[in-house]
Amino acid sequence: MRSAAQVRVTPVGKSRAVVVRVRATAPGVSPVTGTVLVKVGQRSQRVSLVDGRARVRIAPVAPGMRRVRVSYSGSEVVRSAFSRTPVRVLR
Repeated sequence: MRSAAQVRVTPVGKSRAVVVRVRATAPGVSPVTGTVLVKVGQRSQRVSLVDGRARVRIAPVAPGMRRVRVSYSGSEVVRSAFSRTPVRVLR
């Protein structure tokens, strides 16, 4: 049986950039492994989780409100998960 993943996203808007911290957890699984795909507008970056965490900087991003989308690919023991949250990109 595969555990359900929970993905927590903490975006921080910088000057024409977004820094996104991702933390993936699942009951009974420590640490969660796999990859996450982080998208802000048309830009995206895929990174591996280290100890269930990842940090991504995406630039350049136009100033204003943007949607951050994070998709966890899952693993053999953890199901995939998705999260989205808004962020304000500064000038």
